[in-house]
Amino acid sequence: MERIKNRIDHLKFLKELYLYLSSGFKIESSLKKIKGGSIINEYIERGLELSKALRLTGFPDFIIQNIKIGEETGKLIQILENLVNFLEIKANLEREIKFALITPLFSLISLFIFFLIVVIFVIPETSSMLAEFGIQTPKSIILIEKTKEYIQNNLLTSILFAGTILYIISTQIKKITLFSSAQISICTRALYICLDNGIELQRALILTSSIMPQKIRREMEIEAGRVLRGLTPSFSFVKDFQEDLLSSFERGELSRTFLTISNIYLERTKRQMEILKRAIEPTLFIVTSLFLIFFVITVYLPILEKIREIM
Repeated sequence: MERIKNRIDHLKFLKELYLYLSSGFKIESSLKKIKGGSIINEYIERGLELSKALRLTGFPDFIIQNIKIGEETGKLIQILENLVNFLEIKANLEREIKFALITPLFSLISLFIFFLIVVIFVIPETSSMLAEFGIQTPKSIILIEKTKEYIQNNLLTSILFAGTILYIISTQIKKITLFSSAQISICTRALYICLDNGIELQRALILTSSIMPQKIRREMEIEAGRVLRGLTPSFSFVKDFQEDLLSSFERGELSRTFLTISNIYLERTKRQMEILKRAIEPTLFIVTSLFLIFFVITVYLPILEKIREIM
């Protein structure tokens, strides 16, 4: 059975469906023109609603429940437009963040590969050449060769150590404010869509939590539990605007406040992205320069010194 599995496919599917429906096409003819829409159309021809057909093809509850409301209220096109805008913002943020982190990562990997080539191929050949001329190998090169031998003899331990370092780095990266701002922007925008479509707060929190990372998901599920028990929500997952949200909750303007907060965090994320991009280039330049200085001091200069001694 054909299934639509990832967010990008969801975005493309909903965007095409919105374009066709907003242009006056009927839903059945629209689905026949969309990649992945044929199986959904089969469900509809059997008498199922669009929302139920989407559930059977792997769409998340957040999208399904909003589509269902669109069917019930006759605002399907408007809700599709809001969902498409939301998914596009989410996809763009994720893409920009990944690109900002992958660029320096590739540079560091390239630098590391260069270092390995020097250690594995250049230094042994240099040591052999020095030995042929009767020149004692510099201590720096001996140290590098011993380090290489240790790694080769303890390969599993070395791999585990490198994996641990990478894991620690990745967990720390996730704690960067940049990620937090982007996640809160996505979270509050999703809540705005749910509330604007008439979904009650407790249900909106559950639906939104299902598309959020684990930490925010836990906080939102706890918040949903508070609302279910009849308690006033604390909005702990948006710490910077808790008082504003509580005030708007009392005034019955929570939906509009969520949208405002989402836009604030979106702009904050964009500014942080610009700062990060400006900081990456000089940082990589410094790292590369330090590596080259290290290589020259520990390898190249000692070799020149030994050659100068015999001339």
